[in-house]
Amino acid sequence: MTIIINNATGLCLDGRFNHNVYTNVCIGRSTQNWTLIEDNWQVASTNECLSFFGNSVFLNDNVLTSPCNQTNVYQHWTLVKSTHLQVEYNGLCLEGNEIGDRAFLSKCNYENPSQVWTIDDTDARHCIPGEGAETEPDL
Repeated sequence: MTIIINNATGLCLDGRFNHNVYTNVCIGRSTQNWTLIEDNWQVASTNECLSFFGNSVFLNDNVLTSPCNQTNVYQHWTLVKSTHLQVEYNGLCLEGNEIGDRAFLSKCNYENPSQVWTIDDTDARHCIPGEGAETEPDL
């Protein structure tokens, strides 16, 4: 299992609710289990890929999951400086903030800790049954 952890908050990227992507407490559920397939990040719970609204190139746009399609340029991500997930199409970076907040895109700022992510293949330390939010975050 691979989890994607926001370094500023210690929270995991979570594709749990209605195609929305949030940051949430790392508890090892399938909604936090991501697989890199070529340059698409796929979540185990739905087999959908990390994406954003197709015609959007604006700052602060929320990311989501949608059916994986290797030809969809809105699903192609690059890991820059080993810490920043960047959309190849528009050059914006993935950012996460507080628990339950939706992950979003913003201009890449390598000094911004909210854009720094750790790709963790050894997440046994995060699998703590019973901890974390089990309900949909308030929006």
